[in-house]
Amino acid sequence: MAAPSRRPRTLRLRGAIAVVVAIATSAGFLGLAAPASAAGPWFVAPTPTGANTATCGLAAATPCATVTFVIAKAAFLAGDTINVAPGTYVDRPLFQTKGANVVGTGAGAIFDGSNVSFAIGSLLPAAQSVTLTNLTLRNGNTGTGGGLAIGGGQFTTNNVTLSGNKSPAGGGAYVAANSSLTMNGGAISGNTSTASATAFTGAGAGVYVVGRAGATPAGILRLNNVTVSNNTATGGATAAAGNGGGIF
Repeated sequence: MAAPSRRPRTLRLRGAIAVVVAIATSAGFLGLAAPASAAGPWFVAPTPTGANTATCGLAAATPCATVTFVIAKAAFLAGDTINVAPGTYVDRPLFQTKGANVVGTGAGAIFDGSNVSFAIGSLLPAAQSVTLTNLTLRNGNTGTGGGLAIGGGQFTTNNVTLSGNKSPAGGGAYVAANSSLTMNGGAISGNTSTASATAFTGAGAGVYVVGRAGATPAGILRLNNVTVSNNTATGGATAAAGNGGGIF
C-alpha cells in the first residue's frame, strides 16, 4: 500500500533507544587520518569580535571567527575543545580528518546552513569522534542531512536542537553506514524531507539512518530524552518515498 504524502511525527523519547536501520545503501563517504592527542582549548566568537588570523583562537580574548578556521589550523589536534560564543555562524564546518569537542558557551550558539548546505558536516573515518554541546543547527539544505550530515565518524550531541532543516534524505540529520549519532537531550523538530526521483528519498525528515552496505555495518542512532516533533516526509513516485516523518 502506498505511503501517505505527508507524515508528521510527534513523540517523546525517554531512556535509551537504539535504532539500526538496514534498508538503504551507503552514500560512499570517505575519510582520512587517525586521532591524535588533544590540546587547546580553542575559542570562537562571531565577527566583529572574532578574527581569523594566524594567532587567533587559543585565548578567549582573541577568538577566531569560525570553527572552520580553527579545525584547519596546523596546531589543532583531534579531540580538541572549541568553545563557541553566542551568535550565528554560517561557515558550515566540515570535519574531514580530525574530530573535536564543540561547546556552545551561554545561550544562542547557532550554526546556520543558509538553505544552501548542511549546518555541520562530517567525512571523518570511523575511528574519529565529534561531540556537540549546547548548539542549534538550523536552515540546512543539502542532498543528505540538512542539519547534521554525518558521512563518517561517531557523533554525540548534548542539548542540541535540529530544526528547520531540509533534505531529500534526513532533513534533521543523516547517519551514514558505519557511523553513529547519539543524542542526549535536545530536540529534532520542524524538519522536512521531500522526495526526489531517487529511491529512499523523501524519507527520514527527522533522521535518516543508512543500513548495512555489503560488509559495511549499518549506521546507529541512539536517542536519550530527545523530543522528536512536527517533522514531515513528503512522498513521490518511488515506493519508499514519504516514509519516516520522524525517523527512517
